[in-house]
Amino acid sequence: MEKSLNSLQIKGGYDGNIADLNYQVSVQMFHRGSYKHFCGGSIIAASHIISAAHCYDNNIFNFYGVRAGSNTTKSGGQFRSVLSTQVHPSYDSMTIDYDVAILKLRTPLNFGALVQPIPLAPLGKFIDAKVRATVSGWGATRV
Repeated sequence: MEKSLNSLQIKGGYDGNIADLNYQVSVQMFHRGSYKHFCGGSIIAASHIISAAHCYDNNIFNFYGVRAGSNTTKSGGQFRSVLSTQVHPSYDSMTIDYDVAILKLRTPLNFGALVQPIPLAPLGKFIDAKVRATVSGWGATRV
């Protein structure tokens, strides 16, 4: 069955607080004189962000930034320039398989209460499908 981006979107939800989602970042592109939000990501290390490959597939923008530690995409928190982006080598834009990219920051983030790496399960640990999870991002909370 072919997947589409529309079928993968999560709609609804509620406004979160960065204190509870301190791994969430706004990935921004430089366009017409300023940085603008266009995708989300999660902190995996002080200098590395994990994001979706489809955000960088055929993207004409070369200058990216990341805002961490803020409830808004426009101000506050820590802003860092992105040094490089690496899309998974097996990413397929038609099936959206391997939809993952790693962003390397020019300078590391400073960890604190509002900026932390995402808590991940240990390598090899099986997560049951019935385990409750949190999905976060900068999407609309109303459809």
